[in-house]
Amino acid sequence: MTGMKWVSDARTEQRRMALVVLMVATAWTGCSHETGPSLSIEVESAILAPSSTAANAQSLCCCRVHGTVRNTSSIPVHININFDAAGAAGALGLAFDWVPNVAPGAQASFDAPGIIAPCSQVTSITGHHGITGVFVGSGGS
Repeated sequence: MTGMKWVSDARTEQRRMALVVLMVATAWTGCSHETGPSLSIEVESAILAPSSTAANAQSLCCCRVHGTVRNTSSIPVHININFDAAGAAGALGLAFDWVPNVAPGAQASFDAPGIIAPCSQVTSITGHHGITGVFVGSGGS
């Protein structure tokens, strides 16, 4: 018995490519992903606080951002608090904290260290925070 020899020409390659594209498109549209509720928070307060408790702490290294955050989402969330600190000389560090499992509508405090300069040298802080929803499904099907 002789083996069959595949002849590949431009038309055959186009058909194969069309078949591959069709299969990928079918698989892509066949998958459905549930979209959850939108996630949001509100930083209600953010103040600079020295890391030291010494009398002249404002002029000593280092500084942190202390404050409160409220979960304005309809589900519990984990919150990554991030503040870029800057001074006259440029960037002074990133203050960060992780606030886990904040219930809907609840307020939580944060204490974000990471600014490597005295508070007296910080001229601005810019927040860019991350929010992750906490799955609260029924757990069964």
